[in-house]
Amino acid sequence: MSPATVSVVIPCRDQRSDVLEALESVFAQTVPALEVIVIDDGSSDGSGDAVRERFGSRVRVLRAECGCASGARNVGWRAASGTWIAFLDADDLWSPAKLEVAMAMLRDATDAVWFCSDGEYRSLDGVLHPSWFDLHVDVREPYVGSPLEALFGINFVLGVATGLTME
Repeated sequence: MSPATVSVVIPCRDQRSDVLEALESVFAQTVPALEVIVIDDGSSDGSGDAVRERFGSRVRVLRAECGCASGARNVGWRAASGTWIAFLDADDLWSPAKLEVAMAMLRDATDAVWFCSDGEYRSLDGVLHPSWFDLHVDVREPYVGSPLEALFGINFVLGVATGLTME
């Protein structure tokens, strides 16, 4: 099997300043992504143009009229070439070692087909929270195994801190 690579997929609709900050968190990773794809889902605020202007060829911007983040994510992962797809919403941030830690965990979990992790997020009131788990669930970090029982109790999966394999 070839070494694992990560494609980052970011759906965006009218989130010009947020998506630029999210991308800065992607490019601050201690382990770089293979590629970064932003899906500009019909933005009217110039989000896609701002991404192209600031990041140039480091980001592939795809224009689509999906109408929702999940539709835009589908466009993104279908265009991706990494062995893993990591999702990040335009208004969320990753800590600098997010991909490094995920890839280290996945090297040991050879039968894994998806992953989730803790993550920073900005709530609707604009407050930046350093941990989703701290606010919503008591989960040991790192949490590796069969989380089905815990998922029935509370869905602790932060959608933008998830990924899936393409192999």
